[in-house]
Amino acid sequence: MKLHITVCFPVIKTNRLSYGKLWFIFGIQISCKHKRELYTECRKYKNPTLDKYYKDYCQILSKVIKEAKNKWNIIGVF
Repeated sequence: MKLHITVCFPVIKTNRLSYGKLWFIFGIQISCKHKRELYTECRKYKNPTLDKYYKDYCQILSKVIKEAKNKWNIIGVF
């Protein structure tokens, strides 16, 4: 039975960014990458100033992402 399913419905790998998230522009991608780097630095170095900067950065980034989603939903294109 499993063989028939895999033959009829092969697994197709796709890039998640190629569809569905058209509002996710290049600048947001760079900011998310920077956020991940900040997270690893915060875990590595226990610095309260760095933790506050990371927290502020996350709040600003989430506002930017929400605004980009809203613009995409209202206008459809930037």
